[in-house]
Amino acid sequence: MYAFQQAVVEGADILEMDVRITADGVLVVHHDETVDGNTGVSGTVSEMTVAELQLLDNAWWWSPTCWPCRDLGEGDYPLRGARTGDTSPPDGFTSEDFRIETFFDIASAFPEMPLDVEIKDEGALASEAIAALISDIDALNRHDSVIVASFSSDVIAEFKQAAGPDIATSPGTDEMVAWVLNGEPLGDHAVVQVPPFYGDVEVLVPSFFEAAKTAGVDVWVWMSDTLQENYDYYLELVSMGADGIINGRPEAMERISQ
Repeated sequence: MYAFQQAVVEGADILEMDVRITADGVLVVHHDETVDGNTGVSGTVSEMTVAELQLLDNAWWWSPTCWPCRDLGEGDYPLRGARTGDTSPPDGFTSEDFRIETFFDIASAFPEMPLDVEIKDEGALASEAIAALISDIDALNRHDSVIVASFSSDVIAEFKQAAGPDIATSPGTDEMVAWVLNGEPLGDHAVVQVPPFYGDVEVLVPSFFEAAKTAGVDVWVWMSDTLQENYDYYLELVSMGADGIINGRPEAMERISQ
């Protein structure tokens, strides 16, 4: 919760998150398949219950200077132990603000913030995640303030079939490639979310923005390199025509918007 609260304070106007399903069918906000990269312990998200996951220190590897960086000195991870009580949390926060959070609780905590939700699971797990996500959105009546994404076009197609037309989506990689490189029609989506480069291919060229305008979709750019997380590059993206920038430095974007 801490990270999302800080993002709002720094000026974010949309909250982007990755979600996965737990062993007991709860949708949690977590990027990796395992918890190894952020909690300091080993385990697979889909094989753990939400209660087990929420005992872990979700800020174990967090650093204010770089990400991911797991070779710094012990004292360079200032929030390590805030979840477990080994370190005092910052003023205004509690140990629970540093746990792995559920999608439902994040969506409840920020009812006025639009949410950009990427389903990370695939296959059977993705089907479970889709059902849980739709259930949470229905329970919270957030149909018009959530956009759903996935790298997998199959997952997006399954989501659209299950959810119906009321929840906005962003296309998966296969559909994007077919649209950009082969000129195939783009499906019914509100936004395309792209990196500056797809392999060696530069994505953000004038023809791409022209195609997006013709298709009636906004362009949101996500950073593929931490070196891009700076004011100058964000300003360049805005000048190119990006409608949104998914970034880890919202305070820099706030300067641009001013």
